[in-house]
Amino acid sequence: MTGKWQTLGVLYAIVSFGFSQIFFNLVQVNPRAFPVAPGFAIWTLLWLQVIPLAILFLLDRFTASNDLTLRIWRAVLCLLLAASLLKQFSVFHQDFFTHFLRFIPAAILYGLVCGCVLVIMVISPRLAHGIQTYLAFAGILALAFPIIFLYSLFSVTNQHPQGVVQNSDVCERCNSSIYVVVFDELSLQALLKNDKIDASQFPNFAALAGDSIWFRNATTNHWGTVNSIPSLLTGKINPTYSDATILDFVPSNMPKTVLLSEVEVENWLRYSHNANAGIEFRGKGFFLNRHPWLTAKFIGYRLWGFFTFHLPQNILFDDPEYHVTTAEQEDLFLDAIQSRQPQFVMWHCSLPHSPFIYGADGSARHEYPDFFPFEKEYKTSSFPLIFSRYREQARFADLILGRILERMKSTGAYRDSILIVASDHGLRIWGDVFNNVDLLARVPVFFHIPGREPAVIESNFQLCDLAPTLLDAFGCSPSIAKFDGFSGLHPAPPDRIASLHFYPAKVVYDLNPATNQWNLSANAEHGVGGIVAPLQRGFYAVHVFDDVMAAREERTDFLTRYLDRHFPISVTDQDVQQLKRQIQQMQNEPTTARYQFTRGMYYFFLALTETQLVADGEKLDTREITSHWITARDLLKLSGGLSPWIGESVGQLIEESDRNHDKQLDEKELSAIIRNRRGGLK
Repeated sequence: MTGKWQTLGVLYAIVSFGFSQIFFNLVQVNPRAFPVAPGFAIWTLLWLQVIPLAILFLLDRFTASNDLTLRIWRAVLCLLLAASLLKQFSVFHQDFFTHFLRFIPAAILYGLVCGCVLVIMVISPRLAHGIQTYLAFAGILALAFPIIFLYSLFSVTNQHPQGVVQNSDVCERCNSSIYVVVFDELSLQALLKNDKIDASQFPNFAALAGDSIWFRNATTNHWGTVNSIPSLLTGKINPTYSDATILDFVPSNMPKTVLLSEVEVENWLRYSHNANAGIEFRGKGFFLNRHPWLTAKFIGYRLWGFFTFHLPQNILFDDPEYHVTTAEQEDLFLDAIQSRQPQFVMWHCSLPHSPFIYGADGSARHEYPDFFPFEKEYKTSSFPLIFSRYREQARFADLILGRILERMKSTGAYRDSILIVASDHGLRIWGDVFNNVDLLARVPVFFHIPGREPAVIESNFQLCDLAPTLLDAFGCSPSIAKFDGFSGLHPAPPDRIASLHFYPAKVVYDLNPATNQWNLSANAEHGVGGIVAPLQRGFYAVHVFDDVMAAREERTDFLTRYLDRHFPISVTDQDVQQLKRQIQQMQNEPTTARYQFTRGMYYFFLALTETQLVADGEKLDTREITSHWITARDLLKLSGGLSPWIGESVGQLIEESDRNHDKQLDEKELSAIIRNRRGGLK
């Protein structure tokens, strides 16, 4: 084989492995948007990258070229191959790499693997020849990676399956235009001042609230866009591909334009059975197809995130390119309003989602903070700055809303059309979502309906109610079995409870109408409810970010006993000693496991001091309660060293404990002190 063909094989292999990693990451991030199952992708990658190496010794019959360029390419690809294998194995915490090499930091392990590959290439000509054979032949075979990736990405953009709505359910009364604006991550709480929308900071939201039907207590059903938008469109809390959307209920001859800022949601809508051929998509995929340089940058960010051994959220989603379609989509939306023909136009605007690069006037910052609310590591003290940047970008969203209202009024569309303004979910503070449920769950929802008087509706309204409410505004009432939601124009069922779903942990929060507080649902897969909620909130926090439990089972069983038990609980000296042993053993566990265990200890400490403790069936007196508090404080201090990520909150809690442990406190005083510390874990 000539050096030319060998070099070509090496180049093919490099490109293939690069695309395979993007494909692998995309499938893992959003498997629903791709027709290739994650399991198939994983095994395909391992098969094409591992098995050829195992059989190279049987196939090694070619002489290696001495071409320096080829040798350099070969060395580079060998390093990429080793890193790729290590990365893919390290994703799954149960595999042998986690258990075998968990004591070696990732950076050191990365260096060791690279060094070993180089040494083996030097001292083992036979293996080097075999690798070269693989690069020249199996490397060409690896072209299957970009082919599969491109097929998965673009096949869904070319499918328009027929909808599933019966003709009798199509709302022929939809004879006026419908404009839907859904902002991304806009929390109602951020708009409020003294329980009203702050007119000085958000004048257009305030004006719309006074001139429309404002669902004052609206909540989202999901914590993320890829679940919220389908729920909003289908009226289903957990929609499937076969569920119909609003687009299927409006007449088929009505033009429909959908502007989306999430490629995953666009793929879902195109690939689902409810997307019909009459929809014009102008999403991020449409934009990137016309801007290959930006597409290349997206690929570069993903590869860089992969080779830095983690995929930071600010690289994966929150790079400035996240807002790359905002200006063009605004122009398209405003231009659509000019049409006098009845139409359906929906815009999912990327604002005020991070990165927070815009000021209130829409001017972009050249420098933006390198921390985001999508990081587990950010400190509590950073939140005021993060939130201020977030509100600035929310004010820019208000400015855009003002332009929309102005255009609609100048063209007469405001008088004749239905306008819906909402948000897919509120602000997510990753790493501490469970302490900020209200900020995440409560969203603004406004319906401007011609002929309807403005009103503030305080009853239960959820995003899954948006579709049936819209159809009800036209006087259409498809079978209630088609929706989980209800029309917000009629009183909600008295026993209805708002629910908020977290993924991939399948944790569900319910809003208690009596206390207006969020509690873990008794119907959730992991939910127990009741006073156990603080413990579960800590224990399952990391589940939201790591689908696979990082901690060893024997480390978590002890805390699980308290999660699954209804209070009051008893704590014995034996329990305390066992906890101390677990803390010591956790020193050698992976970082995520230590983080998880420390959060569990934090809430275990709160639960001990917030509940009525019993010992041997007898109520503890004040002195015994204080004694248990001090014991838990010492345990917390031990566990606080396991994870620097939450050290600030742990330190504050311990400091407060030190100030009070000498006092003889009654139960009310004790509970008050600890309740003041709830929500402090950031």
